[in-house]
Amino acid sequence: MVRGCRPRLFVYDLPDAYRQDHRGLRPRMPCTSITFPGLPCDDLYAAASSDFGDLSELFYQRSLAFRCRTRDAEDADLLFVPAFRAGLPQKRPVCAEASSQARSTRPASPSAALFARLVRQQRADSSSAALRHVLRHLFLFPRPGLAFEALGPQLCELNLWDDQWGNATRLAIEERANFSYPTPVVQNQGGRPHHLVLTRWDARPIAGLSSIPYASSVHLGNSSRSWRCPPWQSRHERQTLVACMLGSRMRSNNALAGVAVLRSRLGQSCKAAGAATCTFGELRANGTHTNARAMGAVLHAYWTSTFCLQPGGDTVTRKGIVDSLLLGCIPVLFQRGQLLQWPWHWGAWVEQATVHIDETDVLLGRVDPVYLLRSIPPARVAEKQAAIARHAHRMHYAAVDTAQLPLPAQRGYHGSTDAFEIALHGAWRRAEALEAREPSYTNQ
Repeated sequence: MVRGCRPRLFVYDLPDAYRQDHRGLRPRMPCTSITFPGLPCDDLYAAASSDFGDLSELFYQRSLAFRCRTRDAEDADLLFVPAFRAGLPQKRPVCAEASSQARSTRPASPSAALFARLVRQQRADSSSAALRHVLRHLFLFPRPGLAFEALGPQLCELNLWDDQWGNATRLAIEERANFSYPTPVVQNQGGRPHHLVLTRWDARPIAGLSSIPYASSVHLGNSSRSWRCPPWQSRHERQTLVACMLGSRMRSNNALAGVAVLRSRLGQSCKAAGAATCTFGELRANGTHTNARAMGAVLHAYWTSTFCLQPGGDTVTRKGIVDSLLLGCIPVLFQRGQLLQWPWHWGAWVEQATVHIDETDVLLGRVDPVYLLRSIPPARVAEKQAAIARHAHRMHYAAVDTAQLPLPAQRGYHGSTDAFEIALHGAWRRAEALEAREPSYTNQ
């Protein structure tokens, strides 16, 4: 560990079975590179899917290689528990421990095996059964964290919502904030034509989560050429005003009806403007995965467009928000909840670098999104592009520890850190603030 490096991170040593993607397999970082003419860098784009396992594995690998990692749990500012499952809760949770026979039934105490492992690693010279510094523990829940996702344990051995984990930091894609989705209801009154009435659907994550951005498709490594001009700082000519790249797998249940209608309205606006003004693409995903060819088309559209439409999907955020930022395309947001996510990473500058169009205005036909974007003065567009050039690195997960990046990266990062390190600093500040507020937390 580098002397004076903070926050000091301790990573518990847990078997691989404690880290699973949505299929119950060990998550893997995508390895297929995507490129197209005009890119200023090498091997920049991994063919990432929207699978949440990408984030969990990236976070784990960066933790192992972190320059501030310590092998002494008592010396740590944060203690990371690398146990997670990227899939939805199961009626019978998958177990990480013991024999196949033991996996078939749920243990009487779900967290007992994991808890015992942590205690042994934290205090190898002690017979105490108590886990110290619970508040400084760090967990990763690699999903948005909606209420139904917390109905059960992630693994037999891990239930993040157990009281024994107290006020430990739980990182997730989204966090609770004051927002909801509009849900259109078609009504027919007295034989008159159908009309649209908006109700609200509470789509907020559960309380107690701290949000971090998706792992995007952009991960810069230690190639010097990649850092001569980070993509979010590129000033290349963008041939198209707007990119509208939307998935076609939206469910049609009542809760998400508003999202489906919003996406339909955006597609109509884009097509009406014509291909010279707006690039439209409808992705046909296989489950949560998008193949490399389709992902390449999305990234190319972002790279060649000035504005990128980013409506919510199954949840209020989407990976495309981060992809477009890191490719220098101004995200166009439609839900207020989008502005309230990832406060550690973009809370101070999100309004400088994005355009917000109220979803209700689009749903009720009061605003044509593409027409509105055409009306934004060039000087205002340049201001937003400059804000992206200054700040977008905060949403970028580098492929290696930032200390290993070449010197040109210092210009790209403006002396700051990447999304991974910002998450660690945010968790550290949170733990420090809670300990100061309640000193009794310190040795718990």
